[in-house]
Formats: sequence, C-alpha cells, structure tokens
Amino acid sequence: LAISNGIEYLLEKVFSNCYRLSGQLTIPETISYIGKYAFCNCYSLTGNLKIPLICRYVGDSAFYNCYGFTGDLVIPNNVTSISQYSFYNCHSFKGKLVISTKAIDIEPYTFFNCYGLTGELNIPPNVKELGRSAFGQCNGFKCPLIIPNTITYVDSSAFIDSIGFSSLTISESLTTIRMNCFSG
Repeated sequence: LAISNGIEYLLEKVFSNCYRLSGQLTIPETISYIGKYAFCNCYSLTGNLKIPLICRYVGDSAFYNCYGFTGDLVIPNNVTSISQYSFYNCHSFKGKLVISTKAIDIEPYTFFNCYGLTGELNIPPNVKELGRSAFGQCNGFKCPLIIPNTITYVDSSAFIDSIGFSSLTISESLTTIRMNCFSG
C-alpha cells in the first residue's frame, strides 16, 4: 500500500479492517496526522513501519493489531502524546523502540503485547505518566528499567508480564504506583 505524496492527514478509520491489504506500507513524508483506527486490524501489512518525521499525532488504535510489521519502531520527535492502543498487539516488530523525546504521556495499552521489541527501553525525560498496561507483555527488552524522575504516576499493570528487565530503578518523584504494575 503506497499512499500518495501531498496527502497531509489520514483521518479516522481510513483503512480500518482492510486485512486483505498486504505488503509494505509506504506513508509519505507529508503526513502529519494519523487518525484513530487508521490502520486498525490491517494485519497483512508487512515490512518496516516508517512514521513520517513531521507527524504530530498518532491516534487511538491507529496500528492496533498490525502484527505484520518488522524492524524498529520509531515514534518521531514531533509526536507529544502516544495514544491508547496505538501499537497494541504489534508483536512482530523485531528491533528497538525509539520514543519521541517530546512525548509527555504514554497512554493505556500503547505497546501492549509488543513482545518482539528488543534492546533498551528509554522512556523520554518529558514523560509524566505511564498508562495502564502501556508496556504489558513486552518481554524483549533486556536492560535495566529506569523510571525517569519526571514521572509521577504509573498506572496499574504498566509493565505486567514484561519479564526481560534486568533491574528496576524508581525515582523519588514517583508518587503513585498502581496495582500489579510490575507483576509477572
């Protein structure tokens, strides 16, 4: 699937449930907005997912259940909020996760069941909250887990069943850790 240059916005549900679309997804560098459910359940799309550098928004469930993508997952630096369920069940990524340095929150279930992501998990310094099950079942990370001092709230099950971390460092600024946060 190759989207034409010149298009700036992919609105809500534009390709939702198009599970027969297959092959490499090519998103042009002109896209600044990927709406809710834009590619939800497009599980036959494959290859590397390249989100344009100018993209500011990735909506709820935008790539939900798109488990054919491989390689690294890079969230560009213009994205400030990573919406809930954005990459839920995208377990075929087999590389590192790079999160926008401008991200201020990581919403519920954003990377849930992305167990193919590997390497280090670097939570950006501007993040204030981690949503429920944001990194649940992400077993591929083989590194220390460091909760930055900007985070004050970690919701329940944020790292449930994410068993690859070698150690845990929690900052003094963290005021709330909800139930089952690190269970598993």
